[in-house]
Amino acid sequence: MSIRTATLRMPQRQPYSSMGKRSFSRPRSTRKLRVSWKECIISVFAAAMLVLGLWTGREIRSIAKDLEVLQTEAVQLNSMNEKLSKDRDELVHSEQMKKIGRKLGLHPPRTGQVVYLK
Repeated sequence: MSIRTATLRMPQRQPYSSMGKRSFSRPRSTRKLRVSWKECIISVFAAAMLVLGLWTGREIRSIAKDLEVLQTEAVQLNSMNEKLSKDRDELVHSEQMKKIGRKLGLHPPRTGQVVYLK
């Protein structure tokens, strides 16, 4: 029996990409992509719906911000309205009016000073 050495041959690693050992000067694929009119219309419709959805979402957020600002402003205006109503009620109270009139030197009208219009 003769002694022979064992030789293990490893298979060559194949590239995973489709590019492999191709030259870059040749086109990747000679197959033409065929799209029907129906697929084209569906894709345009889907793109339009996507754009419409994004635009609608943006508008909703914008309107929500505006609504929040208006609600804050309404609360401020209501509080100012209550304050001004209280001030007006204090000013037109009859005792307050008499006190201010005396301070300014005013007196009730005499007979003949009041003119009634019809």
